[in-house]
Amino acid sequence: MGWLLDSIMALVGAVGGFWLFSHVVLPLCYGMPRSLAGWMRGRLSLKPFFLYLASFLLWNVFFTVVFIVLLTYFPPLFLAVTQGVGFNAGSMIGFWLTALRAVFSVSARKAMRLDFEEFVSPHSRFPR
Repeated sequence: MGWLLDSIMALVGAVGGFWLFSHVVLPLCYGMPRSLAGWMRGRLSLKPFFLYLASFLLWNVFFTVVFIVLLTYFPPLFLAVTQGVGFNAGSMIGFWLTALRAVFSVSARKAMRLDFEEFVSPHSRFPR
């Protein structure tokens, strides 16, 4: 029964790692610097930078609240998530697969660029 639980936790961890990278790390490492560079060049207002920052902060508050709830009301689940091999291995695999895809895949970089341009287009100083 242990391998089944570890497998399920690894799958949940992989989805969580993918989600963490795409919703927390990418806005922090891709969206914020690009929006700040656009503002310095005079192409964007500063609002997209603060929107990316607010998104990062809100997701961190959400994760903190989730872990506090787990620790308070479900201590065995908290221990399985924080100390379990399956969840941690799965989250690292999901995180790094998404990171490698973002760095080395041409289609992923194109999709990130298009998503960024779509997100900041309402805040552009030169509307299309």
